[in-house]
Amino acid sequence: MDPSAAERHAANALAYHRGMLRQDCYLPAVAGEATPPPVRLEFNYTFDAEGAQIARGAVETRGASRPEVTACVLAKLPPLRIPRPGQTVTATLPLSFP
Repeated sequence: MDPSAAERHAANALAYHRGMLRQDCYLPAVAGEATPPPVRLEFNYTFDAEGAQIARGAVETRGASRPEVTACVLAKLPPLRIPRPGQTVTATLPLSFP
């Protein structure tokens, strides 16, 4: 599997969890705010040859972060899995709210 296909599969896997993360992590953190601020994270994933997540890093975007949202997302987001790529692959993926 080429790296761009692996990244698309990883993006789809992350997108699958976005609604739950928004509901459980972002919305409670901004409740009551007239204009909820954007929150942006960037994830760096590494998957093994079988498609299992073996590493995950997260970077908060300066000016668009909330530590409580990041902590919640990291706690609730399960390891991702992609179709077998046949080699170790990496993916850098954005996640943003609202």
